[in-house]
Amino acid sequence: LGVSFTDNSTGTVVGGPGKILRTTNGGAIWSEQTSGVTNFLYGVSFTDANRGTAVGTQGLILRTTNGGSTWSSQSSGTLSYFFGVSFIDANTGFAVGSGGTIARTTNGGADWTIFPSRTSNNLYAVSVLDTNRGIIVGGNGSIVLLTDTGMVVTRVREPISGIPQGFQLYQNFPNPFNSNTTIEFEINAPGFISLTVYDLLGRKISTLAEGVLEPGVHRRTFDGSSLGSGIYFYRLETVDRVRGLHERQTRKLLLIR
Repeated sequence: LGVSFTDNSTGTVVGGPGKILRTTNGGAIWSEQTSGVTNFLYGVSFTDANRGTAVGTQGLILRTTNGGSTWSSQSSGTLSYFFGVSFIDANTGFAVGSGGTIARTTNGGADWTIFPSRTSNNLYAVSVLDTNRGIIVGGNGSIVLLTDTGMVVTRVREPISGIPQGFQLYQNFPNPFNSNTTIEFEINAPGFISLTVYDLLGRKISTLAEGVLEPGVHRRTFDGSSLGSGIYFYRLETVDRVRGLHERQTRKLLLIR
């Protein structure tokens, strides 16, 4: 789910649950490292061969100063999921995640400060140029500009406050997930909709939404705590009787215990 290389030979990849792999020969051989956690890890950033930071679910931040031989947890001050991380030197870095969460450290992660991002959209990736300047991108076209005078949030479009451009079912987040995940969709006209979850055999597992909804962006939470690990599908269907339209979109989600 995340990757960081410091030169042509040395790199680290992270995933789930708690998976960290390391190469020192350009990927010819990968060695598994001990993270000490079972959280999904979504992002990783190394500033040199030894010092790196990985982030994941439930506010998890891991730090290594010896190339991953050992990883230590840091206190982020939040339980939000972190999806992206970027360090510009050994001390200064940003971590971004669910619900518009932005955290910054200037001392190698000994302390993390949560910034107001002015957006509730999930933030998935961050790239920083120096101590104060960078770009963060996220859901619904969100772009967060970090400047030396503060933070400015811009968006490519405004589906929440305005009318969406079309009928769209988005990928659930997080994915893969353990127990709970969020499904987001948008409709641009009032009409009857249904949002349902199915297993691989096509059996209906859950109905997350059913009825008439107004145009806009809608979110539903799927609780898979009673289900086993595996692949499931969720489908959004809408009927616009005025225009005689019937639209359907299906996406795949992965539940991992």
